[in-house]
Amino acid sequence: MKFSDLLVSRKTIVHQATLANLAYAYQVLTSIAGRITDARLRGIVRLQHAREPREGEWPTLTALTGSQSVIEEHFTDGDILELAEAAFFVADHHERDLSFPLEELSRLFIAPLREVLEKAGVTFEVETPDRDLSNRESA
Repeated sequence: MKFSDLLVSRKTIVHQATLANLAYAYQVLTSIAGRITDARLRGIVRLQHAREPREGEWPTLTALTGSQSVIEEHFTDGDILELAEAAFFVADHHERDLSFPLEELSRLFIAPLREVLEKAGVTFEVETPDRDLSNRESA
């Protein structure tokens, strides 16, 4: 491929990469929202990104109402990491702290995200994504 061809296609590639990241965030958030619904989890939580992006530091999900042990029972560190990456990507790239009711995850994050994807021309051929995220392709 020629250097000049790459420069010409850059805008399209960046747009497609952004849509791919939005689609991935949609899949992650939809899966987590389904788990929240299935487990009937409720209450306000605080999602914080790791303070410093160093090895060994993880985002946290803290129950502000309800029981922290219920959160820990239903979400691994990996789940919280994926939730944080998706939620902060959707909310604002510079945001480091979000508080929201668990039962409102779909309304607050997924519905607006779906609207953005649909406006970009993305069609949803599967209405209920597989909730087992372990089989996903890595991004």
